Amino acid sequence: MSDAPLLAAALDARRSLPRLHAEQTDAYRLFHGSVEGHPGLTIDRYGELLLV
Repeated sequence: MSDAPLLAAALDARRSLPRLHAEQTDAYRLFHGSVEGHPGLTIDRYGELLLV
């Protein structure tokens, strides 16, 4: 089974990240595992730090 559809959906969901950067938002969720098929894995950005 190919992960291509999952990767395409994840990349599409991240299209708003440049807008967040332009608004000087530096805290947001990059990856929400339960939504993206990997429960238990979450990646948040807080300024220059990533919390995995």
